[in-house]
Amino acid sequence: MTLYRIATYILLAVAALIALPIVVLLPAALANPLMFVSIIIGAALVIYSYTSYRFLKMGVQEYFYCKPSLRTLIKVSSYISVGIAALSVVEAGIMIASPEKLQLQAEEYIKQLPPSAADQGQIISNFMMATPWIMLAYYLIIIPHVFYTWKLLKQYGRVFDPPPARSENDEQ
Repeated sequence: MTLYRIATYILLAVAALIALPIVVLLPAALANPLMFVSIIIGAALVIYSYTSYRFLKMGVQEYFYCKPSLRTLIKVSSYISVGIAALSVVEAGIMIASPEKLQLQAEEYIKQLPPSAADQGQIISNFMMATPWIMLAYYLIIIPHVFYTWKLLKQYGRVFDPPPARSENDEQ
């Protein structure tokens, strides 16, 4: 359970970083359907991270009543998250397996930069080489987190049951 908590906080921190570009790019995404799909995928990751954190805090640790809509949000966003994570792990694996192709892409990108930014080429190249490893680490955290969350949803399903109605005798 400690690893799950740590993973939840890591996912929450990354979700905050993902949420910033989503908010900024949302108006542009409304005019571009392809960008809108990317925004929805990012939003699913953010929603999953937040709702799993909320379920951990309210339902698992405090054993408070949680609305059934929280369970629905967790399930829907987790399906999208695990699907994207599986695809991204494969993509990162391919990128890591062929670093020379990634290096060629970095060099092509650096050539297209204006001369004033050419001195930052090494930084850009290093970042592009590190990106698959960062993606792999993030998605290898989110996949088992989703499966453990599904297990906790079954185990703590009672927190989604409405609390018993209070009668007049209870108030006295």
